[in-house]
Amino acid sequence: MNAVLKIRPDLMAELDHLAVETHRSESDIINEALESYLAHIQKQTVAEVIAKIKATRHKSTLEGIDLREAIEEGRD
Repeated sequence: MNAVLKIRPDLMAELDHLAVETHRSESDIINEALESYLAHIQKQTVAEVIAKIKATRHKSTLEGIDLREAIEEGRD
């Protein structure tokens, strides 16, 4: 699939320079950058969801033992 994107002139100039210096196509560089950015955002989003779950869950204890913590430690 092809897409038409508007790239700021200053970024395009840097992209052109990088492509020449690395002997790679602009498309390859842009695809690599997008893949890295999307992976970063996905990882950040997953971390935020996990943090929210941990912050809102209720503790279940039995004689001073945190059962949820014990279960999580057993998974590691």
